[in-house]
Amino acid sequence: KSLSTDATNSVTTITGGHTFDWSTACMYRDRIYAFCSTDSAIKRLTGWSFTGASALTETTCGTTPTAISGMFFFKARLFAWYNNRIYFTDEVTVGGYPETWNTGTNFFDLPSDGSPTIHNIFTIDNTLYVMTEDGVYTVLVYGSPTNWIVRKINERIITTSKYDSAISADNIIFFKINN
Repeated sequence: KSLSTDATNSVTTITGGHTFDWSTACMYRDRIYAFCSTDSAIKRLTGWSFTGASALTETTCGTTPTAISGMFFFKARLFAWYNNRIYFTDEVTVGGYPETWNTGTNFFDLPSDGSPTIHNIFTIDNTLYVMTEDGVYTVLVYGSPTNWIVRKINERIITTSKYDSAISADNIIFFKINN
């Protein structure tokens, strides 16, 4: 099987039969994880290579969130978000992969009067910086999820799309300012 994308990198064909539309992806070790909106599931893609043609295998990662806007790997877990909810996998065991999603318990919603839509999340040290239309939140990720601390740190900086903020290699977060 081989992987090909169209000019927008949004339609991926795995030669041999399956086509799916992916909206976000991230990588852990030798596996790529992509959200397949066609199947409403996170897929594991293995067998790829930077050096040329390779066999590619697609597998659904069990019960996963059915809608996500973004996904990333941080502190031995995969994280994904949709609207104001952040999902996370169980912690990776030594030699294992972050593929156990318990969508009934492994999530938290941002504390707010409304339901702020998350547009982007950045990681610096032990902290997630969550960019929303309601302000900036931090999540201190230390120890078990019951010990994580979620706080709103700024309500004046708001984002309206994932393109309103970015992070540099020096861990500086930039924001688009609308006048």
